[in-house]
Amino acid sequence: MDERSDLFSLGVIFYEMLSGTRPFEGPSPLATIVAIANEPPRELPREANVPAPLRQVIESLLAKDHEARYPSASELLADLRALADEDTRADTTIRRAAVRLHRRRRRLALIAAGAALAA
Repeated sequence: MDERSDLFSLGVIFYEMLSGTRPFEGPSPLATIVAIANEPPRELPREANVPAPLRQVIESLLAKDHEARYPSASELLADLRALADEDTRADTTIRRAAVRLHRRRRRLALIAAGAALAA
């Protein structure tokens, strides 16, 4: 294990931030672990409006083959900076996705709190 394992985890976080879903899921924690080890990640939903170059970054981060991932965080950072310089829409998309996810989670928390109070 090396830095690339941490970068895989970062890929999972990016995926969740942009889509509001997990790249790997199963009906139980064990099934999810098996999916992480053996299945490719789910494709990012089209409605997430993630630009193709950013999709490629996330796919690389989530690659099963250790050697196919970014070898270091500095190389990932260089690509992310290049994306931001190339197209500021990528940065805007990330922010919008984070705001949407925050609002969705807040709404669910309020619904759960209301249901708990009603019970």
